[in-house]
Amino acid sequence: MMFKTMVMVCALHAPDQCVTFEDTIKLRETKIECYNRAVEMVQQVTPTISVPFQVMYKCEEQKSV
Repeated sequence: MMFKTMVMVCALHAPDQCVTFEDTIKLRETKIECYNRAVEMVQQVTPTISVPFQVMYKCEEQKSV
């Protein structure tokens, strides 16, 4: 089973206005690898955000082809 990494960043003052980032590099083999990639993605995108925000992540199972 493989996992697709997704990160969602929402401004605290407008929690219904979020931006979702999907990993375009590759699927991850384990949930731990997926989580580690989510942490890496958050570290890459959050320095550009100037307002208080909340971050959520998801490791979505992908079916084998």
